[in-house]
Amino acid sequence: MVAVLAFGYTCLRAVRLSITHDEAITYLFHASRSFATIWTYGGSVPSNNHLLNTILVKLLVGVFGLSEWVVRMPALLGHLLYLVGMIRILRRYFRGGYLLGSGLLLFSHPFLLDLFSLSRGYALSLGFLGLGLNFFLKGIPSKQNEADGKSLVWALLLLALSAVSTFSFLSIYLGLVCVVVIFEISRGVLRLKEGHSFGTAFKSFLWRGLIPVAFISFLLFLVIVKPILTLVREKEFYFGGTAGFWQDTITSLISVSVYDVPWFGLDLNLLGKCLLVISFATYGFYLLFRLRVKRVSNGLDDALNAIVLLALFIVLIINLQNVLLGTKFLLERSAVFLIPLFLLFFLLLWRSLVARNQSLRKFFATTFFIVVTTLLCLHNLFCFNLTHTLTWRYDASTKEAMRTVLELSSPGRNPARVYTLGVNWLLAPSASFYILKDKMVWIRETKFRHGPEGKFDFSFFLNEDRDYVVSKYRLKVVKYFDQSKTCLAVPEFEVQ
Repeated sequence: MVAVLAFGYTCLRAVRLSITHDEAITYLFHASRSFATIWTYGGSVPSNNHLLNTILVKLLVGVFGLSEWVVRMPALLGHLLYLVGMIRILRRYFRGGYLLGSGLLLFSHPFLLDLFSLSRGYALSLGFLGLGLNFFLKGIPSKQNEADGKSLVWALLLLALSAVSTFSFLSIYLGLVCVVVIFEISRGVLRLKEGHSFGTAFKSFLWRGLIPVAFISFLLFLVIVKPILTLVREKEFYFGGTAGFWQDTITSLISVSVYDVPWFGLDLNLLGKCLLVISFATYGFYLLFRLRVKRVSNGLDDALNAIVLLALFIVLIINLQNVLLGTKFLLERSAVFLIPLFLLFFLLLWRSLVARNQSLRKFFATTFFIVVTTLLCLHNLFCFNLTHTLTWRYDASTKEAMRTVLELSSPGRNPARVYTLGVNWLLAPSASFYILKDKMVWIRETKFRHGPEGKFDFSFFLNEDRDYVVSKYRLKVVKYFDQSKTCLAVPEFEVQ
C-alpha cells in the first residue's frame, strides 16, 4: 500500500509540476535531435543527455506527443523498478509492522521522490539500482550457502545499466565489482581449504567471477567511453565539490534530505550528521561485540555487512578518483545512490539488533528505531507537495507564466503580430519548452541567454532582478509568482 501511494504521488506530480530547466534542456537539445546525435552526444550542454532517459523520451514523444507527463514517463518507469526491487528486499528481512515502518521510511524520501517525478536519468538509475541491490543481497555468501553467482551477475548487469543511465552511478558499479571479486576470491580460498585443487578453484573463480565482471565491464566501457570523453573535452564535469567527501558529498545529501523544511528552529543538518555518526558507531560496537563473543552471523548480519562493504568501496572509489584523476566530489543528485544505501543500512542494523534475544538491548533498539523512523516519516510527509521541486524551485511557476503569455498574446488579439519574450537564462529552457508544447508560433523563441536585459513584449525574470529591470525598461509586473519568486512583466504603455 505504501509503495502504491508513493507511485501515485509521483504520477500526480509528473502531470502537475511545471517543466524544469534541466528537463527542458534534455528535450530541446537532445531528445528532439536524431538518434545518432543523441548517441554521440552531439547536442549542446551534453551533460544533460542522460542516455537511456533521452532515448526513451524521444520514442515516447514520437508516439504520444510533447507534454510534461510524456517526457516524465521514463522517470516513472524508474520509480516502478525501484519499488519492485526494494519491496523484494524488505520482504526478505521484515514482517508485519516492521515491514510497514521500513517501507514508509524507504519510499517517502522527498528528494528521491523529486527525481522520480522528473525527466532525468537519475530515476532510471535508481530503478536499476533498486533491482540490482535485490539481486546483490540475494547473491551474497552466508554460513549456510556460498555466493549465488547468477544473482551477482544480474546485479552487475543492472548496475551497469544504472551507470549508463547516469554516469555518476559508475562509482557504485565499480564498488560492486570489487565486492563480487572479493566474494569469489573468498569462495576460491574456501574450496582450497576443502581440499579442491588450485586449478579447480581458479577455474571456478575465472568463470563465476573474473569473466562475467570483465565482459560486463567491457560492454559498459564501449557504451560510455565516447560520451565521457566528449564531456571531458567540453568541460561538462563541473558539478561537484572540492572540500572533501564529508564536507561535499555527505553534507549535500543531508541538506537535500532536509528539503528546506524548518522544524521549530532546529538545525536539521546537524541532527542528520548526528544520526549518521550514531548509526555508524552503533554498527562498529555491534561488530566488535559479535567478534568478541564469536557469534555466528545470520542472514540479517550478512546483508548488513554486505551493504557496509559495498558502501566502503564506493567511498574509496570516489576518493581515489579525486586523488588520481582530479574529479570533483559528488554532490546531491549525482551521489543520490548513497541515500537508499544508508536507509537500507539503518533498517538492517536495527533489525539485526532487535533479532537478538537480549530483552534490554532489544527494547532500546526498538524504541530508538520507532522514534527515529516516526520523526523521519513525519518530516518526509511535511515535504510532500504538488507545486515544486527542491533543486529547480525557480521553475515552479513557468507553466502558469507561459499560460498567461498565451492568453495575452493569443493570435485573435492581433493575428499579424509577432511577440518577443525576454527571459532570465535560468527560465529560458522551460519557457522555450512551453512555446513548443503549446505551438505558440507567434512568440519569437527565446534564446538560451536572452534577457532579462532588453526591450520585449513580455519579460519573465527572477524577483531579485525586479527593481532593476522594471525601473530601467519601464515595465509593469502583471503577475508575481511567490512559489518560484519570479515575475512576468509587460511594457507600461501596453497595460490597459
